[in-house]
Amino acid sequence: MKTLIIALVSIPLLNLASTNKQIAVTPNKKTVEAAKSTGKFILVMSHADDKAKAAILENRHTSKFLNDHFVIEQQGNTNGQNLYLIYNQRQELVHRVTNEPYPYELAVKIKRALDPETQYYTLLARFENGDHSAAILENLVKAASDAGDRKNASRLMQAYLETQESPLAPENIQLLAKHTTESSDPGFALLLADIAAADDVLGNGKTAEKLASIVFNEVFVPQLDKKNVDLDAMAEKAKSMLPNNDLAYLIDGMVIQFLEMREDWDALQSALPAYLNAHGNQLSEAMHKYYSWLGTEHLAGGKNAAHNR
Repeated sequence: MKTLIIALVSIPLLNLASTNKQIAVTPNKKTVEAAKSTGKFILVMSHADDKAKAAILENRHTSKFLNDHFVIEQQGNTNGQNLYLIYNQRQELVHRVTNEPYPYELAVKIKRALDPETQYYTLLARFENGDHSAAILENLVKAASDAGDRKNASRLMQAYLETQESPLAPENIQLLAKHTTESSDPGFALLLADIAAADDVLGNGKTAEKLASIVFNEVFVPQLDKKNVDLDAMAEKAKSMLPNNDLAYLIDGMVIQFLEMREDWDALQSALPAYLNAHGNQLSEAMHKYYSWLGTEHLAGGKNAAHNR
């Protein structure tokens, strides 16, 4: 394999936007020398989770792929993320993947480091130097997501959308749905503005479910471990983020999900029947069956409730 020489700045400390931590991730001298002698890239696997490390290295297909193309160095870390950092032989960081649990998906994402047209940091350098073509930006959006680079993901998506005559063209809706993960992302407002158009591509109800999951993660999840919470205030906050009366059943459903996750069975005793009475006709048969099971297992009057409390 030919060595790829790319004019990038060496990065001895990598700033992780999602954790606001810096960790040393450069390969050691022995690894660099091995890469030069074999003509391979360097893959630094920095794991907080030994299971993730074992999965990709113990799978014979993914292990062979990695060993064919990379000199592998393993490091441990305490930042809570599993990182895969790819360097060229000049010790320049060209690509990054974070927190992908599935070996084959991880291998596909790491493979993008072999092509300058899909290397994240190579493309990012081209973007910063003025290349704002749609093709570059589409690859950058995907690569930023793979890299877990929340700091840049939103601005790259916005730059991509500015190259599009129709931001809600079917192919763009797929991209937005996959790479919109926060309410501050440009895709959130676009999908919310035309749920019907997005549903034509994603499937009936899928757009609202996507947006609701983002709101739940931002509004309700941070309150899970707090002793005293204001459910009404949380619900109002969610409504302000999803100002669509047709989505009321999803917002009220967030309260039910929140109480269930906290195992607050006493509060659910009254909240769940009220929810079903108000929104039962909007719920799927599967959800009705689930809530029936929930009542049987945990709420007063259910046959297994006393045992499970």
